Amino acid sequence: MKNLLTFLVILSFLQPITAQETINSHYKVIPLITPQTFTLNSGGRALIGGKSRTYLLVQLPPNTVEWYYAVTTTPERTPAPTIGLADQLIKYLTPAGIASTVMSALLTPSGSGACDVYLFADQNNLNRFITKQGQISYIMGGTRENFNQGAVQIRDAIQGSFFLGLRNPSGLAAVQITIEVCAVVRE
Repeated sequence: MKNLLTFLVILSFLQPITAQETINSHYKVIPLITPQTFTLNSGGRALIGGKSRTYLLVQLPPNTVEWYYAVTTTPERTPAPTIGLADQLIKYLTPAGIASTVMSALLTPSGSGACDVYLFADQNNLNRFITKQGQISYIMGGTRENFNQGAVQIRDAIQGSFFLGLRNPSGLAAVQITIEVCAVVRE
């Protein structure tokens, strides 16, 4: 009986050491860039006037845990499609954050052209990209080339400001691009 009592006393001291604390964080979705639609000229047309490249500044709010951008492309002068990225992300928001299956569930309208989207961490690389001079360095995880449509999740560049550089890779055809950007923030 004395051994059993000693065992129970020791066990009661060990329990707080092995107990696991659950932290109940709450998250919210913040639209950073509401739907924007613009046209990028072909590379050939850009030589005689017009732009085949542009960029968007993404300023992440404090406590960002991940962020997303969604892109779809259409031929020039067609009605811009609706992506609804923020509404889709809110649907998959749980007390633990965004559900892990979100990437396979996010829907974007079918694209009909191609664009390149580069994620830049600094102004110098963005300037080289826009002016087409020198080597550029970009964040691979957030970059897509020959991208027709889709959503991109970014978890490794979550503090500060970033740039999305957009380019029309076509030598002949203009492309209309619709883009949205949202952040998931811990409250």
